[in-house]
Amino acid sequence: MRKLAGLNLYEVSSGEHKGKTRITKRGRPLLRKIIYLMAQTTLKHNHEIRKKYEQLRRREKNPLKVVQALIAIGLKMIRIVFKLAKSKIKYEPEKVYV
Repeated sequence: MRKLAGLNLYEVSSGEHKGKTRITKRGRPLLRKIIYLMAQTTLKHNHEIRKKYEQLRRREKNPLKVVQALIAIGLKMIRIVFKLAKSKIKYEPEKVYV
């Protein structure tokens, strides 16, 4: 799903030059948009995911920027939704791996 949305990471680097890490954008733009909006909505309504977002933003080593953290939360939501669909179980907030 990550690859289908075009959310894989890539970096343009050479021997001496270290480039920025970016997303590939070789995928479905609408799916990327839906994942982004899903992450924003989840942050407003789910306290466990909000804590994970705050942790990603405020960690000492390599804190993420706003959009980077939103994409990370979106990818986490994809994993949660797939697990729920595959296992046919209900969402339980205390089982979310934060």
